Amino acid sequence: MAQASQNVDCIYDFIYLDSKRLTSFLAQLDDDGVLLSIKNTNKAEDEKKSLLSAGVNMGTRASKESNEIMCSGTITFQDIRMMRNLWEPMMKFAAMGEQGNHKQKQDKLKEMEAHKSILEALPHALLMTFMSDNECLWSSLDEEHLKINSDDITLKHGASFAGKWTVLGILDAKPNDKSENTAPPSIGNPFFDGLVQILDSIREMIGRPSTYYGITPIAIFRTVTA
Repeated sequence: MAQASQNVDCIYDFIYLDSKRLTSFLAQLDDDGVLLSIKNTNKAEDEKKSLLSAGVNMGTRASKESNEIMCSGTITFQDIRMMRNLWEPMMKFAAMGEQGNHKQKQDKLKEMEAHKSILEALPHALLMTFMSDNECLWSSLDEEHLKINSDDITLKHGASFAGKWTVLGILDAKPNDKSENTAPPSIGNPFFDGLVQILDSIREMIGRPSTYYGITPIAIFRTVTA
């Protein structure tokens, strides 16, 4: 029997899809869990469908008060992972251009080595900033869920990924309100208080800008006309 034709106006091109998280959410939206497969058997007397379901089957539903967010805009990637192996040659190249006597050069080289040790210890991740008409979003991306080669992003597109994209995700951090004191409270332990300040500094240096929303992406896609 010939397949019935479908009227498809467009299809979706996914560059990022967290299938595990999406499956977890869908399992909470249907009492039968998550549909894994459909088996159609076409008979004269009846058409039977066998549904195999799995997942959370407890009658729970997703709350309408959840922090889900979906918006369209442009994407910029910052793949700082590639910098992990570049810090040392960059430092050596910079040291070659240093002026001064031997001792001054050696002191400068030791200073660069200290900086290199700090830079190498920082988190190296694939980062994304997403600009819509009204919001600026920030997120790190898990390479496991990328649908394209991560190196191809930089080699083909550079930092700016062409086109208009839609991101579906969970809103889990809001921009800092400058009218409020955002300094972390002291817990009375000098070591841990200092650690909190260091972590805040790392976030400010290579993490989410204070004026951006922080999201956990579930899907990033664009519409392709069929």
